[in-house]
Amino acid sequence: MAKRSKSSTPNSSKAGSSVTEADEPMAKRIKRSTSSFSKAGPSEMDEPTARSSTSSTSNSSKAGPSVSKMDKPTARGRAKASNRGRAELSVLLCERSFHRHCSRMLLSSLDSDTSALHSFMAPAAPEPAAAMGPLDQLLSVCSVSSLVTFEEALRLSNVTKCIKLGEGSYGEVFLVAHEDEESAIKIVPIEGTLLYNGDTQLTAKSILPEVVITRALSNLRDGTYNQCSTFVELKRMHCIRGEFHPVLLQAWEEYRCKQESENDCPDMFPAEQMFAAFEFVASGKDLNPRQLADIKQSTSVLLQAACGLAVAECELNFEHRDLHLSNVLVRPTTETDVQFILNGKSIKVPTHGVRVTIIDFTLSRMEKGNTVLYTDMSKGNFFDGQGLYQYDMYRFMRNWNKHNWEMYQPRTNTLWLYYLLTQLNTKTFKMDRDTDTRVELLLSWLPKLFEEPSATSFVKKFF
Repeated sequence: MAKRSKSSTPNSSKAGSSVTEADEPMAKRIKRSTSSFSKAGPSEMDEPTARSSTSSTSNSSKAGPSVSKMDKPTARGRAKASNRGRAELSVLLCERSFHRHCSRMLLSSLDSDTSALHSFMAPAAPEPAAAMGPLDQLLSVCSVSSLVTFEEALRLSNVTKCIKLGEGSYGEVFLVAHEDEESAIKIVPIEGTLLYNGDTQLTAKSILPEVVITRALSNLRDGTYNQCSTFVELKRMHCIRGEFHPVLLQAWEEYRCKQESENDCPDMFPAEQMFAAFEFVASGKDLNPRQLADIKQSTSVLLQAACGLAVAECELNFEHRDLHLSNVLVRPTTETDVQFILNGKSIKVPTHGVRVTIIDFTLSRMEKGNTVLYTDMSKGNFFDGQGLYQYDMYRFMRNWNKHNWEMYQPRTNTLWLYYLLTQLNTKTFKMDRDTDTRVELLLSWLPKLFEEPSATSFVKKFF
């Protein structure tokens, strides 16, 4: 989720990140490498035309034959009419059962978004009053039947560890450990009337795209023609009602005491408050370039992120649109390579001891068939921020797409890779001949990334 900064807007970087934009020696080298294109600034594109897909159905009826009141049906005629009536009723019941079955199947499918489901189901629904509301849709997409308590969802009474990892404008992230598993839990209040962090809460309808996108990206690890495990693995979704659990409140307070929190304390929520909770595989810590061991690890981080974005582009027409340092997690690994499949081609990226996971798809854009899932960023304050380079990325995106956030423009992915590369080069490594050569190579990619039309084109040129 987009993060806030004291110096700017409610949508800024995650609290706790202490990475500066650039150290002086390397900044001079970046400036020297990018001087040829940075003066021109981002190119502005023609006003795009929004996509639209509509479906319509028409129903016609035929007038039946008129029957005179004086015509008295025979016993045989009454029997035929009765049988015909039972047959028509049986057909109607079968049709209704079929439509309900299709609705359940479609809503539980993670390959479709709710707007497409509405356009499919609306014409076929025999009873409009029975159509699913946003909350029912969220329950179906989350594969749950009803709202549950925090205890029922997360088993918080018998945790071995619970700490707050971070926060964003729309919610909190906790690490919850049991004896049998450890998970990262992202908790987002929804549907409430109270202002949260100075803004209105998300609705069940507005959080649905993130749920669908998160599941689709997680499932890329099972792909065959396009495959990657770079995006955070979703274990399960929970829809919760109730006051914030005491165990979570304690972890929240411990976090506030160690480092200042910018979020409202969640003890504000009443018993009727609802939450959407994403339960992920724990995947490491926020990327801090200063903690990387050497230039090889910096290169691996960039290439792992690039290959993951390329796979998602090819499979889902995906744009992340918010890939700042807090949305790239890293962890140590003993694996020598990370495997990718891009349009049927196998790619190996050396890890050099570090594994990358991309998270947070609040602002992301994804496409499946004729359905487009996206967040209209023109309605936020993303473009007013100052003091962090990531705010320039939001403005670049706006200049390119002229506020048409539905349009697919994978160039935004290479824009964020460019941003990551500038941040990775804030690390000052102990220089030797090999390291100096690698740094120069890394720096030579800056103008290429800024000008590439997609992560896919960059990866294909590199591998």
